[in-house]
Amino acid sequence: MFVRDEPVEEWEDPIYEPPMNLDVIANLNVCHNLADAMHKMGLVNFEAECPPGALDMGSTDQGKVTYRCPGIHAGYFITDSVISNHTKKFTSVADSPEAETKTLQCAAGMGMVASALFLDKDFARRVH
Repeated sequence: MFVRDEPVEEWEDPIYEPPMNLDVIANLNVCHNLADAMHKMGLVNFEAECPPGALDMGSTDQGKVTYRCPGIHAGYFITDSVISNHTKKFTSVADSPEAETKTLQCAAGMGMVASALFLDKDFARRVH
């Protein structure tokens, strides 16, 4: 157990310092690999679906993680129509079979990227 004699006024580690949410530093190698994986499965190509800069907008708790290690904050559509998240309409379709299928497809794409990190040394070097 870590014990400190004096009270902690400020954290020495910037990942714990305010602001708690930072912008996401998207790892483009991971982004492109995910887009390729999705395309190979005949699914959404994230580059085609997202306008330039869409992968690096906003702030989130994931943002601070990307200051320490490679990451992305990928998004996908849960229906064929565009619905903003954090809305009642999004909530109403979130548990639909279509949303479940699209979520599982994206999870498979992320799994392909994770596998590539372990199996493809050149890709792993480009990511890190």
